[in-house]
Amino acid sequence: MNKAILQILFLLSISNYLHAETWDCISSLENIGMPENYVMSKFVRVGDTYMKQSKEINKNFDISQETNEFILLTQTYDYPGILVSILNKNDETYQENYISLNYSEHKTVKGFCMIIPDEKT
Repeated sequence: MNKAILQILFLLSISNYLHAETWDCISSLENIGMPENYVMSKFVRVGDTYMKQSKEINKNFDISQETNEFILLTQTYDYPGILVSILNKNDETYQENYISLNYSEHKTVKGFCMIIPDEKT
């Protein structure tokens, strides 16, 4: 193969890997003691990170791992705590859990999502 063909193949493989999308999600807060409440969140891919946007908050998540089946997102803090979100590509769901040495109750929030591809991909 000549150099131009190799460059084109390389660019195509990168563009498939760096696809963008938004996950529009809704979850019940029943697992954290608020059975009547729901929260709507968006996970928006921004380069090699995700921004979680909801009515009250905007948080940046690192992509710790991505496979054909899931995306594992993490956010760490300046204290011993981590927020983990898992986006399940197979059934378009997510779950999230906060773990900290200072917080003893670790309850999972689960929700359903709609994946919206970026118009450029």
